[in-house]
Amino acid sequence: MSLIDLKIGKKISLNVKPGLTGLAQVSGRDEIGFKEKSLLNLYYVRNFSLWLDLKIIISTIMVVLTMEGTEGTRQDG
Repeated sequence: MSLIDLKIGKKISLNVKPGLTGLAQVSGRDEIGFKEKSLLNLYYVRNFSLWLDLKIIISTIMVVLTMEGTEGTRQDG
C-alpha cells in the first residue's frame, strides 16, 4: 500500500463515527500494531455491510467471554 493510499485511507477513516467495537479490536487488540489496525479499519470502511457488522459483533462477544488479548488482567475473587 502506498503513502498516497494511506493518506486517502486516513481521510476516509476520520469521516466514520467510532463505535463500541471494531474489526481491529477483535482481530488482535494489543497483538497488532497501529499500521495493521489502520488497515483493518480502512478495510471495514471500504467493505462495510450488515454481514460484516454481525461478524464483528459475534467476534466481540467471543473475545470478551474468552478474555482474548487481555494480557492476564483478569482479577478472580
